[in-house]
Amino acid sequence: MSRDKRANIKKTVFISSFHPFISRNILATDVLRFLSENGNVRVVLFVLHYKKDYFEKHFSYPNVIIESIAMPSPSGNFATLACKRISKFVHHTASVRLERKLKWKQEGKFFYWLGMFALEPLFRFRFMRSFLRFIDFHTAYKGRFKPYFEKYNPNLIFATDLLNERDVELIHESKRYAVPAYGMVRSWDNLTLHGLVRAMPDHLVTATYRLRDDALRFHDFENKNITVVGIPHYDKYFRGPKLSRDEFFKKIGFDPAKKMIMHAVIGDQYIPDNDTDPYVLGILSTMSEQVYVRFAPTIPTRQLQGQKPYPNMYFDKPGVVFRDDVEGDREISIEDDDNLMCAIYYSDVVSCGPSSIALDGVFFDKPVVIAGFHSRPRGYFEGDHRWDYNHYAHPVALGAIRLAKTKEEYISALHNYMKDPSQDKEARKEFREACCGIMDGKSGERLAKFLIIASGA
Repeated sequence: MSRDKRANIKKTVFISSFHPFISRNILATDVLRFLSENGNVRVVLFVLHYKKDYFEKHFSYPNVIIESIAMPSPSGNFATLACKRISKFVHHTASVRLERKLKWKQEGKFFYWLGMFALEPLFRFRFMRSFLRFIDFHTAYKGRFKPYFEKYNPNLIFATDLLNERDVELIHESKRYAVPAYGMVRSWDNLTLHGLVRAMPDHLVTATYRLRDDALRFHDFENKNITVVGIPHYDKYFRGPKLSRDEFFKKIGFDPAKKMIMHAVIGDQYIPDNDTDPYVLGILSTMSEQVYVRFAPTIPTRQLQGQKPYPNMYFDKPGVVFRDDVEGDREISIEDDDNLMCAIYYSDVVSCGPSSIALDGVFFDKPVVIAGFHSRPRGYFEGDHRWDYNHYAHPVALGAIRLAKTKEEYISALHNYMKDPSQDKEARKEFREACCGIMDGKSGERLAKFLIIASGA
């Protein structure tokens, strides 16, 4: 084949989308559009088999091929499962230590906690972490992605959720074929909460400088192999909502002349026997402000199932349903994210639990109040204690978000922010600059161009 003909062959980039938030975080942004519009790149998008129709409907761009993968049990053998568990719970961060103790206090797994506690000092040594990754690579399931490497001969792998089991398997396969693998983490808590990076990519893309620092401190990356691009789905937030305040309030049946609190429920994942969410909604129902209540798309809140909104409330229940009995795999649609953006943008105060909604609120410079209390006395590990995790301890210490530990503190904070939303403005600015990435509306474009260059196109 002549040099000219080889130069005209499109470069192939594999992109994963296995976690429900990836379609919102990456695919629905400018990333896929820019890659599609580049005539020298072909994208092969990997999705779960039962979601293929959804992805074909919403992301069938030119030069984009969608392949579905059936992956019922990524950690199918004992060795891989052991590597996964050890990677998760020997990580030396405050977040992981709390998660580890949670296994003991909530699930009664004392010896599990004790074993991981004993192993942690060993894995402070880099050679032990490297050895664990070596074992993980050589014992992992092989061959699930092999037919696609043979079929498409990719030039680059982009694993969008580096700590996802399926992305780990994709990176492992890329190493067997000597294909460069680039990786990204899904959210601001991933590198301090979800354990060691099991499969090291050749290059790490981070959304923020703080995530870059976490990667350098905890995961054996070198600075030369990290690129900060910003948060692609914040590009849309940077440009602002398409609907005006009057249009959005009309859509949800609210009065534009009245103030609005945007409240995100906590969900059952974080609180056993969760009677906290109904309790907080009861408090908000007594306030004169309108309350936009956002449910978590992938976390159930069983005690609120079937409940109708209070007179001053609107219930937003996002998520595209694929299986009626499973909530954890629901994709966030473009409309879901548009509604969230409008709700935060036009709110006067944001209220939430341990959620990235707090980060979204700070991005729009909204005062954020955390409902850090319960309807009844609870022990530390019986309630919501995630304010002590690495990613949340930072904004709480800065004063960028207000942690209310009692009902009275909560009501007082909401009222004070309603009167003067400029309170804590400087703290929010400092946190926003550290944790909201490069805020210029071009993060998606920047990431796409980076991948195009990395593919050799």
